Amino acid sequence: RWRNTPFDSYSTRGGGVTARVDAGVPDSADFYRNNVSLREMSNISAYINDSYNRGRMRINVGVRLDYQDDAAKAATVAANPLIPDILPALNFPGADSGVTYADWSPRFGFTYDVFGTGKTVAKASAAIYYGQGIFTAGTLNPVGESRVRYAWNDANGDLFVQTNEVDFSRILSRSNYNIDDPTAVTSPNSVDPGLQNDRTREVIVGLDHELMPDFGLGVTYIYRNYDHFSWTPTNGLSSGDYEPVTITR
Repeated sequence: RWRNTPFDSYSTRGGGVTARVDAGVPDSADFYRNNVSLREMSNISAYINDSYNRGRMRINVGVRLDYQDDAAKAATVAANPLIPDILPALNFPGADSGVTYADWSPRFGFTYDVFGTGKTVAKASAAIYYGQGIFTAGTLNPVGESRVRYAWNDANGDLFVQTNEVDFSRILSRSNYNIDDPTAVTSPNSVDPGLQNDRTREVIVGLDHELMPDFGLGVTYIYRNYDHFSWTPTNGLSSGDYEPVTITR
């Protein structure tokens, strides 16, 4: 099995700016640069299975291989139409974390006709399952939506933002925006080269018995263990690196 999954996401803000009004009073303006997120994920998988019968016993054995890879594709983002000098166009060449998943998943099944009548069957199975999907490209993609907020006075009272009404001397807040290099397309994030796919290990044992035609009882015990979870820590920072700030308008 082979599958390639492109994922293209675009978003834009009408006019490139949003007026912010607090209790009817013009307050600030959010300027945006569009989001253009282009990614792709490829998957190759194969599965083989065989069974063995002997007397009352049946054994099934199989193994599955999954190879998964993803990358952030090249993308171009237009400048904000109102403040192209502050939010200029971006040209992202693409990025690849270098991490791939190559997972072998064994399968084992066992059934046994306890009394040879076909009415009482003991069964057991064991398997390992891995997550379907690798999502490192989104971590490395730096061309998501950018936002910069400035104070706005709406001098003509029309509730539309004009650049001559905006105080560009100080940024009130920002997101996904590098003040020192507005055209930077280097992600501040990184991916651990030893990243592993999430894993589930499972064992099931049970006993089924037919009490009468079309009516049976069964008892089953299931054990599952989940590990290799992924998370996103903040490297190089602790609570001591933060301090309270008072914002005045």
